[in-house]
Amino acid sequence: AFPGQTVQVTAVLESEGLDFIEVEPVLADADGRQLDSAKLKVRPGERTIHTFSLKAPEQSTLLTLEVPGQDGEMRLSNNKAGVRLRILDDKARVFIAEGAPYWDSKFLAQLLRQQKHMDVVSVHRLSESRWFRIDSGESKPHESHVDVFPDTREELMAYDLIIFGKNSEHFLTTERIDHLRHFVSDQGGAVLFSRSKPYTGLMPDLAPLEPVSWKTGITGEFKMVPSADGQAAGLFGQALPAPDSPVWATLPKLKDAHRIDVVKPFTRVLAYGEMGTAATQGRFPLLMVRRYGQGVTGLVNADGLWKWDFFPEARELGNMYEEYWIQMIHWMLSYSEFLPGQEFSLNLSASTIEPGTPVALRMGYRGPGKPGTPMVEVSSPTLDEPMRLAPAEIPSDDGRLKWGASFTPEEPGNYQLRLVDEAPPGGNPRSMPEASITVLPPPQEMDELSADPEFLREFSALSGGKLIPVNDFSAFLRDALQPAPLESRDRGVEWHSSWMRWITPILVLLCLATEWWLRRRNGLV
Repeated sequence: AFPGQTVQVTAVLESEGLDFIEVEPVLADADGRQLDSAKLKVRPGERTIHTFSLKAPEQSTLLTLEVPGQDGEMRLSNNKAGVRLRILDDKARVFIAEGAPYWDSKFLAQLLRQQKHMDVVSVHRLSESRWFRIDSGESKPHESHVDVFPDTREELMAYDLIIFGKNSEHFLTTERIDHLRHFVSDQGGAVLFSRSKPYTGLMPDLAPLEPVSWKTGITGEFKMVPSADGQAAGLFGQALPAPDSPVWATLPKLKDAHRIDVVKPFTRVLAYGEMGTAATQGRFPLLMVRRYGQGVTGLVNADGLWKWDFFPEARELGNMYEEYWIQMIHWMLSYSEFLPGQEFSLNLSASTIEPGTPVALRMGYRGPGKPGTPMVEVSSPTLDEPMRLAPAEIPSDDGRLKWGASFTPEEPGNYQLRLVDEAPPGGNPRSMPEASITVLPPPQEMDELSADPEFLREFSALSGGKLIPVNDFSAFLRDALQPAPLESRDRGVEWHSSWMRWITPILVLLCLATEWWLRRRNGLV
């Protein structure tokens, strides 16, 4: 972010194994001072999203978001997260080329010239011999008989973003288009087509920079609907309201989208245009971005966004016109490999990892000459002192300077990576890129003690049993503990009583009679 710019920090909360709870996450600065908080309701198994808004400070800082522990919560190590807020020191340099001025181009040029963190040159064509140029900080235009579009690659390198309105064919020649393609692919520049198809007729030389292929015709009125890809890319739901926000349905409708034949490969559709009734709804790509080499190109396939800033009903929703364009342009500049005003780039393969996971570092250079190999300085509260990594140069078929390195943090915490390079001879120190890595604490044995139903189900099935849910346990006991019914068997050991046979009582009586006879004979009776 730039100093003083409104920054959106989005928190995503999830709970598992807890009942419906109300929590109050706290956003704090590096010194622990509370910046903002919110009371949120979190349901088990569902995601709760909240966006904090704050003004960017003057210096880069580490923000932390923390949720207090809840009753019954076992694992508290994942209740805190950090995000590095990098403050850009250099202004974004923007060139606006408008061949058919209208309210859209007038409002956009005025808005960008008002931004303290942007240096803007806007050129408008009024006729074949009249061109108006207005720079940042000026209120009156300079009239010229020729356009002032950059003619060389060196002149294009003075800008970070080129914005085209309509009728750009009055600015572009075959040679200028070649320079423009080099500006995007090799120098990491950004090009934005802000008013649908940027030219009349055909311009095959410009086609590689466009995210789409065109066909004839334009559409009627429609509304903007952010896409899921736009949310995943971080534009909607972070920099701008989420796709499900009611603000998008209440904004004034747009118009004059040019019909699209094909969306080119690797193009991300960040928002759609929807027109017609609910029964006859039509949808087409409205906001798109596409990587091209080291840079990026974007397309806004619409006219009429100026109404978001003009109509009273739109004003009641907040200054969505300003928010949309500023956040969109900043997002595009950060989507490119190089940040505004920087000649070096630093990109990581991952920003949130587990301990012991290697992270690949990729560096690039787009400035003049050939600098020495830069170093990567790594600092963290977990390190006694900063350490330095020496990257290796990576062979490149296009001749661009690239380096690579690898870093494997072992301890949980926040790691700050900064590219270090000596100042060019006789020049000022370069503005160098930074990046951050968050190493999450690993799960501990006592963090999760709840039952694993799926494991228990598989384990009981292996032994011929089954898993009984808690709610069904009473019914299980009632059914399982009933007395077993009597069974008759026709095999095995059988009991046959001998007392009921005639021989038994006769033998008993015979024994008794014999005893009586013996006693009488011997005179014992």
